[in-house]
Amino acid sequence: MRLGRSLLILCCGLLSALSLTQLTRACAQASPDMPPAPRAKQLHLKHVLVIGQTKGFEHDSIPDAMAMVYNMGKESGLWDTVMRTDTELLTKKDLGRNAKNLSYFDVIVFASTTGELDLDATQKQDFLSFVHDENKGFVRIHATLDTNYQ
Repeated sequence: MRLGRSLLILCCGLLSALSLTQLTRACAQASPDMPPAPRAKQLHLKHVLVIGQTKGFEHDSIPDAMAMVYNMGKESGLWDTVMRTDTELLTKKDLGRNAKNLSYFDVIVFASTTGELDLDATQKQDFLSFVHDENKGFVRIHATLDTNYQ
């Protein structure tokens, strides 16, 4: 008997809640003064460039580091990843051929880069501007502190 009574009270509570929800929706549709229902926030997909070039010691973990950044972006849905073992895209010049340049990317990741990378003076200036003037991101993984002394 007690279970039946509790079940009846629970059902009445659910029906009341459903009725109240429907009534609220009906009032919102009828009243132009009511604000619209909130929408899901749309995320801006970030664009990440991972560089794995080395001109000094080459760590065995570089492909794993590059794959980790790629997989994290794919699994989270927060960014797409372009992976390169050269520095061609580290420029603001138009590269043609539908190639991306620094203007496209939000973050640059150096994955255990070492030595003096193949960057000319303009590329170095473009890269510094990317981080300093445009407030975009730069992530260094492991041995990257051993990169570009000049």
